[in-house]
Amino acid sequence: MMASNPSSAASKPSLLEGFLFCSSGPLLFYSILLGLRALTVLFTTEFAITNRRVIAKSGFIRRHTLEMLLAKIESVSVNQTILGRLLNFGTVTVTGTGGTRESFRAIVDPVGVRKKIHQILESYLQP
Repeated sequence: MMASNPSSAASKPSLLEGFLFCSSGPLLFYSILLGLRALTVLFTTEFAITNRRVIAKSGFIRRHTLEMLLAKIESVSVNQTILGRLLNFGTVTVTGTGGTRESFRAIVDPVGVRKKIHQILESYLQP
């Protein structure tokens, strides 16, 4: 009768260990890509509120610019995900006259931005 060698069985990786080992590389690579994309959006997005308009510029190679005059703004809304609330970023949507909607994504402190837009609107609309 042949006895099994416990040391040889312990040295063989299980199917689950093999799967985890093989899938960790692509998962790490994908996580790094997502992180780089988020940093690119963060560092290539500009948002400004002047006494006449709201301006947002985003993009590194392909630049996208949005502008809306203060006189044309009807409402300002904020949308934040759970992660956005934790890290204090979100989307600010400005609705203009005629239903025109401009969304500004990846804005830091979107609630503060909404308050600032309302503050400037009040001073702009007062005679």
